[in-house]
Amino acid sequence: MNIPRRYESLQDFIALLEQHGELHRVRTTVSADQEIAALTDRVAKRKGGGPGLLFEQVDNYNWSSATNLFGSLQRCAWAAGVEQLAELSQRFEFDLRGCAKKTAARRLERLVNVSGLQPFIVDAPTCREVVAAHIDLTTIPLLRNFPDDGGSYLTLAQVFTDNPVTRRNNCGIYRVQLVDPTHLAIHWHDGSDGANNFRAYSDSGKKMPIAIALGGDPALLFSAAMKLPETVDETVFASYLRAAPLGMTPCLSHQLRVPASAEVVLEGEVVTDAGFIEGPYGNHTGSYQPEHRCPLIHITHLSHRHRPIIPATIIGRPPTENCYLGKVIERLILPLLKIDHPALHDLCMPLEAVFHGCALVSIKASTAVSVLSLAQDILDGPWLRGVRLLVVFDQDVNVHDPSMCFWQAINHLDINDDNIKIGAARIFDATRKATDGAPCRRSPAIEQLVTRRLEDYGLREIME
Repeated sequence: MNIPRRYESLQDFIALLEQHGELHRVRTTVSADQEIAALTDRVAKRKGGGPGLLFEQVDNYNWSSATNLFGSLQRCAWAAGVEQLAELSQRFEFDLRGCAKKTAARRLERLVNVSGLQPFIVDAPTCREVVAAHIDLTTIPLLRNFPDDGGSYLTLAQVFTDNPVTRRNNCGIYRVQLVDPTHLAIHWHDGSDGANNFRAYSDSGKKMPIAIALGGDPALLFSAAMKLPETVDETVFASYLRAAPLGMTPCLSHQLRVPASAEVVLEGEVVTDAGFIEGPYGNHTGSYQPEHRCPLIHITHLSHRHRPIIPATIIGRPPTENCYLGKVIERLILPLLKIDHPALHDLCMPLEAVFHGCALVSIKASTAVSVLSLAQDILDGPWLRGVRLLVVFDQDVNVHDPSMCFWQAINHLDINDDNIKIGAARIFDATRKATDGAPCRRSPAIEQLVTRRLEDYGLREIME
């Protein structure tokens, strides 16, 4: 299949999905209050993730909404400009290998900064086709997922901030709750770049500028979701992923820049001396996160394309769209981990882990280091920070096969000796031990004999 290597906008990507039968248009009127979420969740639970959904008529709104666009491994691969996600890892690993630096972070920094892929400025961006004369956020179809959610949310908000001291820009994905026609509440975790920038502005006594972009090139979603070094700008890494510079445009009200092809851009400032009780929020854990005091954003400018489409993702019991987005991050993290830890063979972050809960890794048989020490070093590094469960297997174990992993773990794990606790994380060593005995494998000659004689057994059709 001839898939383009990059897309200029979310609408380009939607058109590609429709062209290849991966999009379903819902033409009847639907409600943004729970109905879209419930239908999306039902579709996302289908084998293979179901199609992307475009809701053309959202009750009480003039704009369309799209969900589950990245809700399959195939669509995520297309969004990354490849046919299979394995190609993304192979390309990234090859390019990193050509950078003469010791650590993965330094190689990554060198790769993106000397690649000639610095974003460029677009003077007449599509995200400015309409500049609102009056701000009313209630006209945007934000979704309410569960009945006890504290309100309606933006769930694929690309949030742009900077640091008042270093002037480094950051783009992260954070959930954002609607408060009133001109205010939003933003939930960022302690230790995130957004939270650190907010703290720096609070300490300096300055007003914090902020911009929120919806849509644009899907490459920026992947870049914003990764834990990149501070020295790597998310927009530059997105340019690397799409193999072409990303078009950006200055904000109307401050120095931040946003994707020129975004569907909607919201600009404003974070009110550093005020907060809002955000939530509850139904999370991927299957439980509501309790109410939490979050910073308040005052929106001063709103611009958008003609007839924008508002992207959203639905949170809940896996598999959901964000599980597949996490698989892209997994494939990008693997080459970086291999540089810092040459004994590493493969990595799997199961869909049920939803980005960061659990990681299954396999290691090369020739490694001479202690398995638990190696695993501890992996968790101490930047790439899998936040993982709460790390399980280590031998190289011949397919970490992407949960049945095999469970079988190996339950038979090769001494619960008393083969684990260690590191902070909030637990590491398990499920590799074979010397006391386990040699692995039993069938004779290759007999396996070939059985294959040849399937017809004799009367089992050819059944086995094929």
